[in-house]
Amino acid sequence: MQLAEGDPTAALDSFRKGLAAIERAANIDPNNAGWQRDVAISYGKLAAALKQTGDNEQALDALRRGQAIIERMANLFPDNATWKQDLAWIAARIAEIAPATPQ
Repeated sequence: MQLAEGDPTAALDSFRKGLAAIERAANIDPNNAGWQRDVAISYGKLAAALKQTGDNEQALDALRRGQAIIERMANLFPDNATWKQDLAWIAARIAEIAPATPQ
């Protein structure tokens, strides 16, 4: 991965290009669970790269976009355990970055 090799700009560009390609395929069939999961995972990977470069605001945005996809698919397929696991995973990633909310 280019980010680990010290070129965050190139890595982020690669992640964004990959995400765009996957989104084009997923838009062909918005209910294709496999493609939608690929998009959500790609948002998670982009978020990890953005977090590593210190851009927490864009990382949160990417995670929330992925979360919206996962939530939609979990509602379409409520018995699918993978979507539930993915929701827990992405919620944990958001919690790592999101500023603490006062109670």
